[in-house]
Amino acid sequence: MKDSFPLLVAGYSETHTRPYNQDRTFPEPSTLPTTLNSPLCVAVADGMGGTQEGALAASLAVQAMASLQQSIQTGKQPKEAISTTYRHINHQIIQHAGGQGISGTTLSLLVFDQNKFTLGHLGDSRVYLWRHQSLHLLTQDDNAFGSFVKQGYVPFHPQQLSLTQDDRDYLSQHQLYHNELFYIPPHAASTPTPT
Repeated sequence: MKDSFPLLVAGYSETHTRPYNQDRTFPEPSTLPTTLNSPLCVAVADGMGGTQEGALAASLAVQAMASLQQSIQTGKQPKEAISTTYRHINHQIIQHAGGQGISGTTLSLLVFDQNKFTLGHLGDSRVYLWRHQSLHLLTQDDNAFGSFVKQGYVPFHPQQLSLTQDDRDYLSQHQLYHNELFYIPPHAASTPTPT
């Protein structure tokens, strides 16, 4: 029999150095904290500040989370549902936020379903897991900058911040245990150092 247990969800958002905030979350921070049961989707999107309509791109991404959660609740497999949702979001951003290469957003999400969680990740909003008394980084910066740093290069052009359609390494599924804590900051610069 699969374990199912309630999940406490909390969140907040702040503007940092910009006069406006391009971060978006699901569930909406004004509804938090709250305790919810699985299946459940939690997401953070951060509109890319160097692009036009970054806030709109992040909003479009988060608006798709309700449909994602509903498709999981009606029995669709999390990986398949997330992949379909990412394609839908990409189409929405191209249609409504300035066109391909003009706008963008990061999107990191967790789908909790029974005793497992599925991680979906595009961009540099990181996902951390507190497990067994230590903090673990579950994601890698998924953009041109992260790729260049791995290769020893740092300079990049903003148009290189998009992924190719063939990149399917943005999904993973893991075992979920009681008393675990997840942390999804929208900005890579505001993240703790994992142990």
